Amino acid sequence: MKIGIKNCKLFLKRTERILLDAGFKRTVESDKYNRYEWKKETKFGTVYFRPDNDPKSQLYSIFGFFENTNLAKEILNGGAGNAYSGKYNIHEYCAGGPELPCKQLELLIQKLN
Repeated sequence: MKIGIKNCKLFLKRTERILLDAGFKRTVESDKYNRYEWKKETKFGTVYFRPDNDPKSQLYSIFGFFENTNLAKEILNGGAGNAYSGKYNIHEYCAGGPELPCKQLELLIQKLN
């Protein structure tokens, strides 16, 4: 089963709203981490996110990255993060719809504030 175009658009719209409401800004081309679409300065350092926009995928994915792994250890060690690389990714199978990965993103963002 694949996400499909309709659900992918819904997922992207929801993640965009969550990130905008939380104060994230779109990255710019000159940003060395421009593979991540969104960024924000937090008490854990700069945090980046990019929702996957592939309707052929079987997973809803949100790729995240903490630039300063020392500041982010508390977050990275407590979930889907990698304390060495700074990566924090959210993946959920498409059968459940976009609600669960969006909720996981909201919960993570709450920890950042």
